[in-house]
Amino acid sequence: MLTRLQMRRILAVGSLGLLLMFQNCSTPLEDSSQSSVAAFKSSLPFAYESKLDTIAYMSCSEIKETVERRAYFTFRAGAYNNSSGGIRLSKSFRDATKYYSGADRAGVLSQSAANSNTRLNLTLRQSRNLQQPWTSEELRESEEIESFLPALDSQEIAGPLAAAKVNETSGEAVMMNYFPGPHAKRLIEASLRFYKFENVAKDTRAILDNRDALLVAGYSNSDEVLDISLKAPEAGSSKKVYGTGYQLRFSLPTTYVSGERRVISPSGGVTEVDLTTGSNVSANWDCSTNYQFMIIRPEDVAASKVVCNATVDRYTNTNQQKALAALRRVLRVEDWFIDVANHCVMPKRTGDYCYGDLDGRSVQYGVSSCANSATTSCPHFVNVCIRQ
Repeated sequence: MLTRLQMRRILAVGSLGLLLMFQNCSTPLEDSSQSSVAAFKSSLPFAYESKLDTIAYMSCSEIKETVERRAYFTFRAGAYNNSSGGIRLSKSFRDATKYYSGADRAGVLSQSAANSNTRLNLTLRQSRNLQQPWTSEELRESEEIESFLPALDSQEIAGPLAAAKVNETSGEAVMMNYFPGPHAKRLIEASLRFYKFENVAKDTRAILDNRDALLVAGYSNSDEVLDISLKAPEAGSSKKVYGTGYQLRFSLPTTYVSGERRVISPSGGVTEVDLTTGSNVSANWDCSTNYQFMIIRPEDVAASKVVCNATVDRYTNTNQQKALAALRRVLRVEDWFIDVANHCVMPKRTGDYCYGDLDGRSVQYGVSSCANSATTSCPHFVNVCIRQ
């Protein structure tokens, strides 16, 4: 018969064996669970969908002084009406995370290989290689590249995106175009600036006209503001990337028969391209002549060379109302007077004019034919295209 001491020893050895067996079994289970979670996160589809509803072009050049960047730009693009533009999480991503809470869905964006560390940015890119911006100089923020928003997986962006309402009919989340919070960029808006030299501004129009380049709203491959690489369905692809491209065509301003092609054409001026598929998007862009405005120097108004009224915003008919609304999307009331009756705008600040140093030349306002020369300069324009 076993003694009490022998029984205790047998029970102790048995317990130790069971403990070792449990440890040997549990470790692979934990590893397997962690591997499954990691595999799920790495398999999540690309999450972001964005749509711009406004593209503006300002032809100003020879601006070599430091100016108010809010006031002056070459291209300004944005989403100003959440019924026609904005950003949202894709239906495929929402379906893949349908059992997640809003907070968990927002959090997994930063843990997903396809969606973490990315920004939506604006650049001009080579048509044949979408991974390369069109620039012969060093890339500079707010000149050749600019982000629309902070990093998309950051709490202030991911949270509202994950919590956005879903349309019961389409199953799509509503577009968002404004993100309240402490960060500087709350509105989906970005600008590029090629206004230091007239030849650069002219060459930029030419390469877009020739389809050598296009304006791109794409998704950066990292959180670095100056990262030129874009996320793509296939890593490193130069032909297909996530985002939207805009082919632009330029023309003479309305009533002009010769001169500089300083406005986006009212006829087929914007062609939208889905850069993931390479296919054109069926979208109607209105670049009406109603949205073309001449840029006037205040001293020329003071010298009675041209009429442009420095008044509060006002309109007298529907066309003027539409024009004013379009221009006020991109021209802040702090910076510009807008005279819709005379189709002109005039800066409110002094010393930062669109024409730079004219060196004694005069601006040929109100003519149908003009030429830049040693004594004359063609007028500059700002015009806006609205996605319908």
